Amino acid sequence: MAETDRARWNARYLEGAYAQRGHPSAYLAANQPQFSATGGVALDIACGRGRNSRYLASLGFTVDAIDVSDQALRLGAEDAAHQGADVAQRIHWQQRDLLSAPLLSAEPDLIGKYDLIVMVRFVALDMLGGIGRLLRPGGLLLVEQHVVYAGPVEVVGPQSARFRVSPGVLAERLSTQPALLVEDHFEGLIEEPDGAKAAVARIMARMSG
Repeated sequence: MAETDRARWNARYLEGAYAQRGHPSAYLAANQPQFSATGGVALDIACGRGRNSRYLASLGFTVDAIDVSDQALRLGAEDAAHQGADVAQRIHWQQRDLLSAPLLSAEPDLIGKYDLIVMVRFVALDMLGGIGRLLRPGGLLLVEQHVVYAGPVEVVGPQSARFRVSPGVLAERLSTQPALLVEDHFEGLIEEPDGAKAAVARIMARMSG
């Protein structure tokens, strides 16, 4: 992501964007029974203010929370501190331009590190090509993206197709990794907490072994 984009996101967070969105992703929360009962190590890709990171930390996970916006990370750390030391100490906030270096699997210290990877509404399809290598055997990957939609219902989310995925793309990208076994796949309309409609693609896959 270019420096101008980092500045843009910083400005949005400083203006209060997503300040009221403290709840975790509904897809993440709904699949909580699939996680390790004793927690583990999680990666939250493009975490923003860290709503999913804080949720996972409250469940006992140690979380690497990565985002391009240092202001989002600062605010997320403040939010985590308000939840208590147990949550705050489990989250490692990391400022990083994920789009300029999408292949996290190229870093040896990350290979096989995570029990859970969460990638919610951040489009970086190249990253999905090797993401399975970051998971431990039995580890879980959850991805949710805005999907391209041309139906009659008004949907929220980005207007630019750059920030949406085409139908079927998530499953296609993960199919290149035979060790990742898809356990759930959904594409269609969902209702957001505020009652608005969103068109999303969701996929959950588990690392075999």
